[in-house]
Amino acid sequence: SHADPISGELWSMAEELGEIGSFDRDLKTGAGRVSDNMCRIFGVARQEMEASQEGWIKRIHPEDRGRVENALRA
Repeated sequence: SHADPISGELWSMAEELGEIGSFDRDLKTGAGRVSDNMCRIFGVARQEMEASQEGWIKRIHPEDRGRVENALRA
């Protein structure tokens, strides 16, 4: 969890420097969180990015989607 503002800020900086984004999902509730950098990478506003596994999968290139879905089921 990135609840601590300092660690959250450091996490954001690391994502930006590494040119990566993140998606977290609570396995009990299914609730998701998408980082600001993930939205930037996908070129969408935060309100356009569905914070769910299904929403994230929809944004994966169609040629890669099946492989990613199989890996998630493994």
